[in-house]
Amino acid sequence: MNNLVYLAGPIMSVPDYKERFLAAAEELQRDSKWIPVYTAWMPEGWPENVYMPVCMALLNECEAICLLPGWENSKGALLEKRYAEYQHKRIFTLAEWERTQAEIRERLNKGGGRREE
Repeated sequence: MNNLVYLAGPIMSVPDYKERFLAAAEELQRDSKWIPVYTAWMPEGWPENVYMPVCMALLNECEAICLLPGWENSKGALLEKRYAEYQHKRIFTLAEWERTQAEIRERLNKGGGRREE
């Protein structure tokens, strides 16, 4: 287990995508084992046929993929999710992750159990 999680979500249609990816990465790193990997840092303006091989190479090294809001409207994120399914990687949305973490924090605050992964 390498603890790497690939972040997939819309870039082209979202003006503040870099901030959104960074916020998601910070959320996943808080109280967790995940090390986020994402491509929002790549230079803008490259053709799609240059971006996607880099994305797939990074995704290939990750154990899981986290889908950010709007992923279902992104051609690239849809392709990344399909590849993750093909590779039998763990797949979850950021909303699912946040909900699970909130439930864990609530249980811990009530003294109801250990922190789960």
